[in-house]
Amino acid sequence: MQDLVQWLARIGLEQYAQSMHENDIDFEILQEITDSDLKEIGISIGHRRKILAAIKKLNHEEANSPQPVEPADSSTHIPVTDNAEHRQITVMFCDLVGSTRLSQQLGSEELREVMLAYQAACKSAIEAHQGFIARYMGDGMLVYFGYPHAHEDDTQLAIRAGLAIVESIGELNSDKIYTVTKDFAVRVGIATGPVIVGDLIGEGDSRESAVVGETPNLAARLQAIADPGQVIISPSTYRLAKGFFEFSSLGVQQVKGLSEPVVIWHAVKETPTESRFESSNREKLTPLIGRDEELQILKRRWDLSKSGKGQIVFITGEPGIGKSRIIQALRESASSDDMTRVRYQCSQHHTNSPLYPILANFEFAAGIMSSDSSDIKLDKLERLLAKLGDSDETHMSLLASLLAIPLNDRYEPYSGDPRQQRQAVLSMLQYQFELLSSTNPILSVFEDVHWIDPSTMELLDRLVDGINESPVMLILTFREGFDCPWTGRPHSTLMALNRIARDDALAIVEKLSVRHHLSKDLVEHIVSRTDGVPLFVEEMTKMLLESGSGRQGLGRGISGDSDETISPPETLRDSLTARLDRLGSAKAVAQTCSVIGRSANYALLKLVADMPVEALNASLDQLVGAELMSCRGTPPDAEYTFKHALVQDTAYQSMLSGKLKSIHGQIADMIHDHFPTELEQHPEIIAHHYHKAGRQPLALDYLEKAAARTLGRSNYKEGINYLNQALMLIREEPESDQRNEREIRVQAALGGALIATRGFAHPETGATYSRAADLVRQLGGDTSRFNPVRYGVWVFNLVRSEFGLAYEL
Repeated sequence: MQDLVQWLARIGLEQYAQSMHENDIDFEILQEITDSDLKEIGISIGHRRKILAAIKKLNHEEANSPQPVEPADSSTHIPVTDNAEHRQITVMFCDLVGSTRLSQQLGSEELREVMLAYQAACKSAIEAHQGFIARYMGDGMLVYFGYPHAHEDDTQLAIRAGLAIVESIGELNSDKIYTVTKDFAVRVGIATGPVIVGDLIGEGDSRESAVVGETPNLAARLQAIADPGQVIISPSTYRLAKGFFEFSSLGVQQVKGLSEPVVIWHAVKETPTESRFESSNREKLTPLIGRDEELQILKRRWDLSKSGKGQIVFITGEPGIGKSRIIQALRESASSDDMTRVRYQCSQHHTNSPLYPILANFEFAAGIMSSDSSDIKLDKLERLLAKLGDSDETHMSLLASLLAIPLNDRYEPYSGDPRQQRQAVLSMLQYQFELLSSTNPILSVFEDVHWIDPSTMELLDRLVDGINESPVMLILTFREGFDCPWTGRPHSTLMALNRIARDDALAIVEKLSVRHHLSKDLVEHIVSRTDGVPLFVEEMTKMLLESGSGRQGLGRGISGDSDETISPPETLRDSLTARLDRLGSAKAVAQTCSVIGRSANYALLKLVADMPVEALNASLDQLVGAELMSCRGTPPDAEYTFKHALVQDTAYQSMLSGKLKSIHGQIADMIHDHFPTELEQHPEIIAHHYHKAGRQPLALDYLEKAAARTLGRSNYKEGINYLNQALMLIREEPESDQRNEREIRVQAALGGALIATRGFAHPETGATYSRAADLVRQLGGDTSRFNPVRYGVWVFNLVRSEFGLAYEL
């Protein structure tokens, strides 16, 4: 059965393994399977054809393979897959030294025996370390680690395999079983890097998946400069494995194909392991270990807050260090207190969405669903404000407007101008915060403040200085490098989280594996690899438990089975890719979710995903079960959120640009056609998707709408950001009157926003109107509709006392 599972996995159809097992189909009778047989066990037409074609190819390989090793059940052919993707792999190229001389000195049968022994030794070492023999090339081999299935330590596995090949060939040489054994050795080159895998090349039965990129070529070039018995590795491979092996530097060398000389390394032997990891932020669910001192500080600050001496705590640290987890521990320790807990989550996708974390919290607290009618949404919002003790109907009107909920004649719209409305909104939110603190002490958390929008930052300006005599504890978390403007207050504390100690990491592994047995070697491997970052300890432990490697130890190797996204560190890419690979068909759903964003609404996902509802639901259940995503609510009102930003980044970046453009376009179209509230409330989101889809005119349309919406509420900073983004897209368009008219419109809007924020006389205001005026002159003809532009230039010169220019205008 295992052979059949592996074969199905190679062609990307492992989901049918159970069905075949239930129908007593094994690898021995696979060649006799017919289309009717496959149809009877419920396999679709397309997948039936794919299976039959692969069986035909398998039969052809058995009958015609020229290789002296058995290809039928080995990894000697690249698996066929229709889903090309980006991924990181480690490539090995090994070559037998002096094969030409051997062919001249040995007879045909003795040479055949030598080559069979050489290939068998290499094959055994490669497969023992989870390698994939992509191609035999005479007396050389091209081998992949990380494809077709990734493992968390593919780079190390490749080096171990290379060292094992060198050792095994040396043992063959010492056996003295051949007439000529002198200089019987191998050279090995290893390189790690990004490639594209899965494109089908060739025709008919000769079709196979290609691996495209510089990495295989680099591995071959490194092998060519190696001495007999050496394993030479690239700089990127060395960076990933330097803590696991003893290396000897071969100095700076010019490697063919590389523009600059690089330091290359000779892998000597394996040594005790250690490494460093970096990752994106995520919420921690593991037990809090190694933070006793920091937690005690937070508890003391909370005691002060409860007594009416408000406190602000800033928690900073690298991604994955445990900022969220220590806050959760504080909340748990204070659970018996009478208090109000409030949590606001800033988002990297909403840095220009005014008051995004505040409004998201209101929707969550009120239980508002996108499928609710406007009256139901108003009912829920009314109940929430009543619970807060806020009976002001103006506040209800303001809040409903912010959430894009129609008032339905139940409330009067706010009558003030946009500037007054903005100030009224901020005053309302501050008032509601004070209402909360009048009943119970407040523990309020703003997470990921490095992604805060300007309006929320202005609200925090009001709150920070107003809580020093209130029963409020305000906690702000942010990453290193964020310039926090509120530090230095007398009632503030800055807490920088450092990495945990080795014993603490061991304790985390023990907690996570309490129901399993992990070998001592594996536990030591996890601790040394994670280097004190709690997220990495958790991720590695979970992966090893999921793969079932804990019972096997290290003997057979460790088996692992995005607006602009940030690439995960290369030290974690193999681990994250392995978790996605284990999803099977659910991986495609994770990729689609990653394009939608950190969170994916079920209703939108259902429209975008090209699959039956039953299959979609099963895939989402699998994602939640694998703890890659969390779910809030139930379909059709469910929302699925990636637990790790790194998982989202990895899924997103694995797709080719053409596929990404297609999915972004589908998302934008579906939002446009089916989600009018989202379209009204967040036009910047659909603008983002149209931009990524390469449909710039539509992206510009919605960027202008986003700017108009924010400027109409006097949210000038966000509006200016949208307008500047629009100008960047416009400048990518070819010159035309239509393009120039659009830029004039955007520049004029930008000029108005700059007047409101920087004044009539600011140089940037003048430059903006001047650029617009130049474009008006280029248009020619009747340009009276652009008189506001001329007016802007005139006012700029007038207030700067440039009376001559003003007079001419």
